[in-house]
Amino acid sequence: MSRDAKAASRFRGLLTSERNSADLYSGLADAATGERRKVLTELAAVERRHAAHRAAKLTELGEPVPPADRPGLRSAVLCWLARRFCVDAVLPHLERAEHADAGMYQGDPDATTAMAADERSHARFITRMQNTDDPTGIRTAERWHRGDRSGALRAAVCGVNDGGCPIPRW
Repeated sequence: MSRDAKAASRFRGLLTSERNSADLYSGLADAATGERRKVLTELAAVERRHAAHRAAKLTELGEPVPPADRPGLRSAVLCWLARRFCVDAVLPHLERAEHADAGMYQGDPDATTAMAADERSHARFITRMQNTDDPTGIRTAERWHRGDRSGALRAAVCGVNDGGCPIPRW
């Protein structure tokens, strides 16, 4: 495989990833209100700019830009959960994913400096969204208070099966 073919394949994968992220943030924004809606809408716009950058890289290589697909299964499920329960139900999952991706563009010669900074900031925005209802600030000050939320979504789903109960606010 030639160098350009490898680059084109990589750009197509990154384009798909950026589009999926934009779809996810847009879907979550539709389920959110107030300041959260604004932040999620802006995150979707950032991901669309990243996707446009990757599409431009494909064009520079003389490669066709693939049409946008439907949102991926992960995005569809998370958006459904956010609409069905609330955005809080998916924020812990989103936070973990964003922290994992925070350094994704660090050292990527084809990414702009702004793209790397954007990716690092996404996790911070999601973390702040989760802490907006924490009047004591304990989750911000003491990291271990926000580390284990994995059972909350499971508890919410089980609660719905048992007749429904509101999702706890973290």
